[in-house]
Amino acid sequence: MKLEKGQIIRHCCRFPDKDEYEISRYFVLSVDNDYVTTYLLWHNTDGSTSSEEPGTVDKLLKRCFESESETTNNFYFKIMEFK
Repeated sequence: MKLEKGQIIRHCCRFPDKDEYEISRYFVLSVDNDYVTTYLLWHNTDGSTSSEEPGTVDKLLKRCFESESETTNNFYFKIMEFK
């Protein structure tokens, strides 16, 4: 997954026989060799136990960002596209 500064990415999950579920949405602040710094725009609180709040800035390992085709589990990221 190619991430760039300024992108909005969606953290999603999909389970068999279920629709895609959006967990959260992030704005990419910066990308370097190993890390992606994100700003949390929105977090789905429906059934969630996460304490993340919009406005949270996190520095996450770049390798954690896998697309639906790359992931080995049900959780993945999608880059939002605007037309």
